[in-house]
Amino acid sequence: MSSDLALKLRLLSVFGLTCIVVALGLENTLGVDFTTILGTIGMTSFFTYFVRSNLEMGTPKFVGARKSLNIGLVLLSVGALVVSIAATENILSSSGSAGIPLEIIGTGIFVAGVLGVILALMLTDRSGEKTLVKMKLAWRIYFAANGLLLASVGGVAFIAVINTWRLYSLSVPLTIVLGFVTAVIFFAGIAFLIIAM
Repeated sequence: MSSDLALKLRLLSVFGLTCIVVALGLENTLGVDFTTILGTIGMTSFFTYFVRSNLEMGTPKFVGARKSLNIGLVLLSVGALVVSIAATENILSSSGSAGIPLEIIGTGIFVAGVLGVILALMLTDRSGEKTLVKMKLAWRIYFAANGLLLASVGGVAFIAVINTWRLYSLSVPLTIVLGFVTAVIFFAGIAFLIIAM
């Protein structure tokens, strides 16, 4: 990988993580629509960094799934664009809900892109060959499904704990305990997704 490309990919990862952290940390200050825009852009940037860096390093699993991964990234990007347009429409409209139908469509496309990337990696073995071995596939689906569930529940619960602390004065010790538990659930989900890949 050239140093110029490596720098661009590192900057992309920093940009993606910054968007996600700002979206999570300043949700109440910026509002739901702004954080939605930042969150989808951040996730798309981070997924792009993850896939492109592995492709450039020649990781066999990623090289073998290159076409499917690129399709997943395109869906992610289109979904993020549609969601951002819908959220902007919500911000500019007097009702604040004019873009909701479009936002639902964009979210569907975005989720399809995420699932596309995950399935592409699940169905390609470490040698880069497509595999449909039933035993391996069943376990991969099991870990992926549980990983998505745990990561989603843990992430949403963590945000809910932080918001409850900020808005309703949840005690600091309880916030720390609940935040730790929900973070563990989230990272357990991420670990399951990594195992599935």
